[in-house]
Amino acid sequence: MKTKKMKIGDLDRAIREELFNLHACFVNPDATERDFYSRLVPIKTIDLRAIPKEALYSLDAHQVERYSPTLTNPSTKFPAIAGESLIDGLHRISTAIAKGQTKMEVVDLGKLINTDESDFQIKVKVIPEKQITLSM
Repeated sequence: MKTKKMKIGDLDRAIREELFNLHACFVNPDATERDFYSRLVPIKTIDLRAIPKEALYSLDAHQVERYSPTLTNPSTKFPAIAGESLIDGLHRISTAIAKGQTKMEVVDLGKLINTDESDFQIKVKVIPEKQITLSM
């Protein structure tokens, strides 16, 4: 199975700008937005059951309804990880879990983000591609 990829520039403007800032501040201060936004990053799947409940946002029914469109919009539906650390998307993950989802696709920025230098990160469990294929 071929790994799906997404161009960073196809992410919502606010999301891609936040990711660029993390890259430029902690990995490559000489980076340009043009180069960063043209990069392709792999789309992976995480196990939402492995997210600690205490890390989730407590959303009421109105908030879940308000955030739900972000789960289907192609530019906002992917939380961002770097390896096994969540770096953006906790509202989307909290919404998906509230709606009963057990797994979710994410974009993996890998070494483009230095999680040791940025804020607190939540550890995630990436589901190996082979396991995803077998369970479909």
